[in-house]
Amino acid sequence: MFNTKIKNILKFLSFPYFLLKDKVLKFLYPIEIYNTEDTLKILLNEEKSISRFGDCEFDLLKTGKFKFQFQKREKVLIEKLNFILSRKVNNSKHMVAIPYALCDIDEFTNDSKKFWTIYSARNYMKIFCRLNKDYKYYDSQISRIYINRKDKSKTEYYFKLWKSIWKDKDILIVEGQYSRFGTDNDLFNNVNSIKRILCPNENAFSYFDEIKNAVIKYWDNQLVLLVLGPTATVLAYELSLEGIRAIDIGNLDMEYEWY
Repeated sequence: MFNTKIKNILKFLSFPYFLLKDKVLKFLYPIEIYNTEDTLKILLNEEKSISRFGDCEFDLLKTGKFKFQFQKREKVLIEKLNFILSRKVNNSKHMVAIPYALCDIDEFTNDSKKFWTIYSARNYMKIFCRLNKDYKYYDSQISRIYINRKDKSKTEYYFKLWKSIWKDKDILIVEGQYSRFGTDNDLFNNVNSIKRILCPNENAFSYFDEIKNAVIKYWDNQLVLLVLGPTATVLAYELSLEGIRAIDIGNLDMEYEWY
């Protein structure tokens, strides 16, 4: 208890330093990122796939202390994530997304602002050096549109955009064995049909080729939704090369439940 209090006091005292460092870094090394609304509108109006990078994926790339319990660090996974993030290949059918909070935190709650200020101050340059400076990235926080947002009134609009993306479509959900994405709510009440490919709940990337081949085998012109952590980030890109539209959708149904 005492050690926890000391740590909290030290965090409080050091926050102005992180805030100043964060502002200086963003001023000197700006990153261009579409905001949540623009990213969702592009997904709605253009037949594009999207790979999302969050703090978990950045931590895998050794920009922080890796804490994701469902995926071990694998050399090939790290190489593929680095390649996709650097946007070395111009794939017009694929979008690379990183957190909009890296350039602007005004829309977020105070707790989220503190998290991203400290995270950015510590890791900004490690992330920046991996980016393509000529590419405008998209917002990976399109799957986090309620719990960490200051203005909750926008949430309904964001979910309407999401639902419009798959309205009247056949969808194929690729998920962990126990995910049951969208089964306990009406998130998909406007789709034509749903099929699922169930994958290992942990270390899915160890079975990447089998998962990718299964999607290709069972794909029948559906919109593919990926719920597989860092594996989904890579899979969305590689499926786009096969002419399959895939959206790395993250924890959207959890946000929908909270909403």
